[in-house]
Amino acid sequence: MRNLLIIDDTEFYLTQYEIALNKKDLKIDKAINGNIAWELFQKNKYPVVVTDLRMKDSLDGLQVLENVKKLSPETQVIIITAHGGEEDAIQSVNLHAFGYIKKGTPSQTISNLEQMVDKAFQEYEKNTGLVDWSDGLESKERPNVSLDEIGKIFKKYPPLPEEVSNIREG
Repeated sequence: MRNLLIIDDTEFYLTQYEIALNKKDLKIDKAINGNIAWELFQKNKYPVVVTDLRMKDSLDGLQVLENVKKLSPETQVIIITAHGGEEDAIQSVNLHAFGYIKKGTPSQTISNLEQMVDKAFQEYEKNTGLVDWSDGLESKERPNVSLDEIGKIFKKYPPLPEEVSNIREG
């Protein structure tokens, strides 16, 4: 079973996220603020964390993200917010957040969250070697890929605009 930590200072959102994500065979822990979440994370080191951006009287989402990444760089952190702007999104990327979700309608927010949580677990499993890359073979090792094959894959995609590639380098 996959472990997930959800952080929000509004009980309503914690409950809504838990109900929506409970269908995904997850063990979900909740924290009502960033300080409680940080204590839980230090004990459990979750593979995926979903955190509100703005939280009163505690660590905010960016502080949680920064702390989590220092302790466990492979953990995937998703920022979710109703009040964040472009600057917060850029800062999240710079701190290596897996995703940034702007709250919209409840059904839209839940749908985006469900999809992003699935992708975050996939990324975590890929990065930690917990995915079976062998297409049915016994080995759990990633296949060897030549530089030529990697080059062919990258030729399929257009280059990033300069302003986007600068964000990743910064």
